[in-house]
Amino acid sequence: MSNINGLQSPATDPTPIFEAFRWRYGSNLLTAAVAHFGVFEYLAQGPVSKANLQQHLNLESRPFIVLLTALQAMNIV
Repeated sequence: MSNINGLQSPATDPTPIFEAFRWRYGSNLLTAAVAHFGVFEYLAQGPVSKANLQQHLNLESRPFIVLLTALQAMNIV
């Protein structure tokens, strides 16, 4: 345990718990992209702007950003 500015690191590393939590939602977003929105079928037709993709998916700004950010974090778009 390190002691920085009077704070002690936890005795165990909680990172695996946070990673599992994060990727659970990531897999849900990937499933939605494939099964519900057909993102990859649309992208397979050729290059498309973010605005056109958002319009095609019929998503408001926030859900579109969440979906696209997750797909980018997975390095699949």
